[in-house]
Amino acid sequence: LLGILIGLIASTTYTLTSTILSLPPPIAAAISTAASCWFTLCLHEDGLSDAADGIGGGWTRKQMLTIMTDTRLGTYGSAALCLFLVTKISLVAALGEDDGGGGGMAGGGFLLRPPP
Repeated sequence: LLGILIGLIASTTYTLTSTILSLPPPIAAAISTAASCWFTLCLHEDGLSDAADGIGGGWTRKQMLTIMTDTRLGTYGSAALCLFLVTKISLVAALGEDDGGGGGMAGGGFLLRPPP
């Protein structure tokens, strides 16, 4: 249920920024991604960067776990986080570009889409 709520918040944010503010899809996608990151307190992104740092920087299981518990962001973590965010924003923008002017991505777009 929480995933549905997060998806609705992200897609509604995209819909509002792209239709009401008339922002281009990449900007609306970036704002939508920022909203989902804010709502989830960046827990998924933090986990991704910790896992990438641990797997990329450690040779043994103990080293990997030690690196993953370190609060600092390493090279592998920052690279994984940048690639993830660029890919996510690009994909969301691509989904939103071909909405036929009807109000944005599936999920939250139905809130502003006029009936057929």
